Amino acid sequence: MPQEKFLSNSKNKQRLINLLSRALVESDCSTALADEDADVLLVDSSIDLAKTGKDVVLVGQDIDLLVLLTQKTPAELTVYFLKKGKTFQSDCWYSNKSLRYNLLQKYIAFLHAVTGCDTVSCMHKQGKNKLLKAFNDRPDLVYLMDIFYEANADRDMIANNGYKIISLLYSKKGTGSLNSHRYQQFVRCSARATFQLQNIPPTEGAAKQHIQ
Repeated sequence: MPQEKFLSNSKNKQRLINLLSRALVESDCSTALADEDADVLLVDSSIDLAKTGKDVVLVGQDIDLLVLLTQKTPAELTVYFLKKGKTFQSDCWYSNKSLRYNLLQKYIAFLHAVTGCDTVSCMHKQGKNKLLKAFNDRPDLVYLMDIFYEANADRDMIANNGYKIISLLYSKKGTGSLNSHRYQQFVRCSARATFQLQNIPPTEGAAKQHIQ
């Protein structure tokens, strides 16, 4: 049967994992079973191995692995990430130091999530590269992301900083209220022959839900 249908049954999936684990152990390979999503366990295990002085290559297809690797690996360590090419595609090699915006390396998990990921919505035509470049051009505003790494951060401050960050996607200056940017964009767009509402910034109400 199709792999997707087979793995949609949780019992099938768990039995397959157990089968593979036993086979790997019998072949003298170390194994670890993740309780839920395996990405964090994969990255933490790679970092722990790198701390012993070994050269470590994490192999996977999911770019989330590289994001976590970049966010969590100490600066003094290097862990490589190999994304195997499919069919006629070449293999791609990266490391936790591959991000060309060095100033933003410690914020990469936030930048990845806020522009859309598996569990967070995205804004229409506002991608990751655009926000990375916006902060690279405005290093004086990098401090806005610090609050998202505080466990007990104030929700109002989270929202206010979030409005300013989203404004950067729609305005190079990144100043003024988000609602003001939305109104200005609406006026400009409505004067055109065709107008798509999704191209203007979200309301502050919608942005607050997104940013939290």
